[in-house]
Amino acid sequence: MEFLISAVKEVMETMAFMEMTPGDPKEPHGFSLVGDVVSTIGFTGMESGIFLTSVRMELARKITANLLGIEEEELTDNTEISDAMGELTNMIAGNVKNLWAGEGLKMDLSVPMVMAGKDMEARFRQSLVEGAAVDFTDDEGRVLRVEFRLGESLPEDRKGPR
Repeated sequence: MEFLISAVKEVMETMAFMEMTPGDPKEPHGFSLVGDVVSTIGFTGMESGIFLTSVRMELARKITANLLGIEEEELTDNTEISDAMGELTNMIAGNVKNLWAGEGLKMDLSVPMVMAGKDMEARFRQSLVEGAAVDFTDDEGRVLRVEFRLGESLPEDRKGPR
């Protein structure tokens, strides 16, 4: 899932001004994702599925401050964090969409949905079985988890780039 790693690294470096080191891509497991801030964005087109991001609040605050160009201490409202993490997921999905368009594939994105609170859990349908999960680590060891899941119903010849 090189396209996913490329998209996340580019967004984090150019928009959040953070270098994130990707772990090895792995098959996602289970049908939920847990974190203090969990953001999802669905997509349809040649493929259908969902992008998910998950972070602990400490990293979400850092990413938000960087996206907004302010110090973390200036964050006074958790809606800023939710909005920023939704936008981060949107930018990652948009970057993947552009990569897919370069391959001649179509992707339509939904609006992001964000849940924030201690150990929030996003549950999704069991037909989202295929995809990749990558943990990106910052220089302080904090983790941004990004998952990309595809629906099971598409024929093999319609699968997007891997």
